[in-house]
Amino acid sequence: MGQEKEKETYLALLEDSLIKKSSILDQLIELTKEQEVIFREESINEERFHYIIDQKETLIEKLLSLDRGFEQIYQHIKDELLINKGKYQKEIQHLQELIAGITDKSVALQAAERRNKAKLDAYLATKKGEIKSFKIGNQTATSYYKNMAGQHQGEAYFFDKKN
Repeated sequence: MGQEKEKETYLALLEDSLIKKSSILDQLIELTKEQEVIFREESINEERFHYIIDQKETLIEKLLSLDRGFEQIYQHIKDELLINKGKYQKEIQHLQELIAGITDKSVALQAAERRNKAKLDAYLATKKGEIKSFKIGNQTATSYYKNMAGQHQGEAYFFDKKN
């Protein structure tokens, strides 16, 4: 009876882990949508953008931790589930449904991340162009002022020599 209770506990932990993972994916999807809104704005709110990245990083760390925990628990019960599929059919089916939902959310998240990456790349390319243009403009202005400063010294020199 003790081993039976232990297996039920493992199954409940697997289910709980998958439910938490699904919830975290929902949060990541919402944050990714928020990033998408930021990219649509004329001027990107960099502070908000960085805040979202920090939030996503924390959530991803939680996901990785849940994955490790899930794998460890699954290793404890895997043989029992394979040997007694019929006995645990209902629980296995429920876990498979949760995994299918997580997979769907992961695919949607990856697609949204790819779209955002393309928008971020375009934004960065624009910023690089602006920086390059600014740098060239600065170099041109500096060169112009140097030339003008040199010209005026020459004119003063010739003016002084004429007198």
